[in-house]
Amino acid sequence: MQRVLAQTDPETGDILRSIESNRFVTGVTWVDGELQHGAWQDARSDLRHIDPDSGNVIELVEMPEGTGV
Repeated sequence: MQRVLAQTDPETGDILRSIESNRFVTGVTWVDGELQHGAWQDARSDLRHIDPDSGNVIELVEMPEGTGV
C-alpha cells in the first residue's frame, strides 16, 4: 500500500521530496495553494490538510465508518 506523498519533477520524473503518511493515501490535491489528501485504513477514512514543508497534519476530518474518501 502506498503511504507516501511524492512531489515529482514533471520534466524528468525525479522525486523532489516526499512526505510519509501513517495510512494508505487515496488521493492528493492542492486547494487554494494548500496540500490536501485522503487517507484510508481498516474501513475508516479521513481528509487531511498537510503542511507541505514539514509534513505535519494541520487539520483532520474523519469520515463516518464505511465512508471512503
